[in-house]
Amino acid sequence: MLLPEYEDDVRRRYFDNYERIAHDDLAHPFEPHREYRHDVLRDFVGDVRGKRVLDIGSTDARYLRELDASFRVAADIALPYLKVVPDIDGLALVCADAEYLPFREGFFDVILISGVLEHILEPEKLVARLASICHPATRVIVNIPWRENLESYRSLDYEFTHLRSFDSYTFAAMWTQFELARRLTHYPNMREPLVFRLEERLPLPVYNWLAERYFFAPGAQVREAARRERRLAALPRREWLWRRFYPPVFRILELRLRPERRSLPRRLLQKAAAVVRRRRARG
Repeated sequence: MLLPEYEDDVRRRYFDNYERIAHDDLAHPFEPHREYRHDVLRDFVGDVRGKRVLDIGSTDARYLRELDASFRVAADIALPYLKVVPDIDGLALVCADAEYLPFREGFFDVILISGVLEHILEPEKLVARLASICHPATRVIVNIPWRENLESYRSLDYEFTHLRSFDSYTFAAMWTQFELARRLTHYPNMREPLVFRLEERLPLPVYNWLAERYFFAPGAQVREAARRERRLAALPRREWLWRRFYPPVFRILELRLRPERRSLPRRLLQKAAAVVRRRRARG
């Protein structure tokens, strides 16, 4: 138990909120296709043999347990999640707040932050702390909802849920001390029927006919919703196809500490100089 002493009412309500969320999620899981998302994340993380891995916001450490690392730490603010984690050699459980990470500098080789940044009150505190505890080769892997519409969370019976949405600018502005090493978008957002994703690609007569059938043909909406659910359940099968029509729900990004000083590679400078010379020669 390495939680800080919360001095203000907001922080105490936030802690109680996530204790309750953990109880409810364990009783009736919130996310129907969680295993698929975990599979994608594990594949992205890759080989961590001989590495020390920290998972911030680990919940029940479901995917962390399957990583073949030499030492693993599951850290979560909600103790109910950690209480259900099996006793496994080389897996330590720490009840801690992501904004007040109680870990030694330079210890971890890989740090996972999956489904966490959108929940934190002040994520800048987490990023600043990571900048101080990472060594230059530490891989920081972040999994977040991408360009998410937060409207649906307003009706939930929890005070704190998803507090922000991310795009390229808002994410980069938060991680100025880090640079991107890799990135991957996944999980097509199939919340709306395919016909309405095709509106700009179809001739108007065809689109109008399909839209009319969706709204007025008996049972059409139920059948179409069932088809989307089957496609989601079958992921990653044909994900390459559905990604052509639906935007991604999640993005995984790997970051490293930004070097203090660097210059563009000589090859790129030479190419840029050649382009300038050609333009000048053309007048």
